[in-house]
Amino acid sequence: MAKSANDLVLDGLLEVMEDNANLLCACSTQPTTRTEAVVTYMLATVAIDATDITIADGGSGGRKATISAQSGITISNNGTVAHLAIVDNTNLYFVTTTSSQALLAGNLLNIPSWTITVNDPA
Repeated sequence: MAKSANDLVLDGLLEVMEDNANLLCACSTQPTTRTEAVVTYMLATVAIDATDITIADGGSGGRKATISAQSGITISNNGTVAHLAIVDNTNLYFVTTTSSQALLAGNLLNIPSWTITVNDPA
C-alpha cells in the first residue's frame, strides 16, 4: 500500500515555526534547548518573523520552508559559528549546521538563505 500526505499536513509542520518563530541564532555548538540557543552558545541573533519564512513545493516531493538571507547582524560574542537555530519566546524549533566561521564581537555576520525540507512519506 502506498503512503501519502496532503500538502496541508506537511505545511502544518512548517507553519508552526512560520507563525511563531521570532529569532534566528548563530551558535557555536548545537543547542538542545532554547536557553542554549539564545544564551549559552549564542554568538549572534537577528529578529525574524513570518515574512522571513516562505513555504513552497519541495521540488522532489514534500514541502520546504525557505529562510530568507539575513545581513548585517551584529556579532555579540567571539567564537566559531557551527549551527543556526530558530526559536520563539519559549521553544527551540529547528537547528541545522552551517559553514564554520570564526566570529568576532562587534563585527557583522551575513547568513545566506537556506531551506528546511519535509519529505513526502516513503
